[in-house]
Amino acid sequence: TTILNTNKNERWIFTNKSDDKYLDHNSELYLFKTDRKFTKIIPHILNPVIIDSRLARNAGNIFRDSKNRLIRPSQINILDFYGKGLNLRLIKKINLYDYQETQFQRFLPNFKININAIHHISQDKKKYTVDIRYKKFLNFIFSL
Repeated sequence: TTILNTNKNERWIFTNKSDDKYLDHNSELYLFKTDRKFTKIIPHILNPVIIDSRLARNAGNIFRDSKNRLIRPSQINILDFYGKGLNLRLIKKINLYDYQETQFQRFLPNFKININAIHHISQDKKKYTVDIRYKKFLNFIFSL
C-alpha cells in the first residue's frame, strides 16, 4: 500500500488486493480517497482502476520527478515470475471518477551481471533505492 498526498491537499491510498481464490495481489490496483486522519475513506468509482499483472502491483512510494510529474512505480509480474522488472508510470489524472496513467520508463534486471529480479524502487530527495535479487548457483549433495 502506498499513500499519495497531492498538491491539492488530497490523500489517496493505492493498494493491491485480491478477491479471488488464488489470492493474486499482483493483478488489481485499487484507489481510495481519504482525509488526513483517515476518518473517511471513499473507494474510487472505477475500482479496480488497473487489472494487469504487468502494471498493477505497487513497487515503492509515488514521487515527483524533476519536472514535478507524479511517478508511480509498479512491478512487472508475469508467468509466475516475481520481480521480472519495474515500470515508472506517469499519473496523468486522479479524481474520484477518473484515473489515468501512462508508461514512462521500464527497467529489466539486465543492467548488471548476475541480477535476475528487481521489484522495488524508492525515491527520497536526491537518492533512489532499488531492491534486486542476484542469481545464486547452488550445488546440492543428497545422500540416501
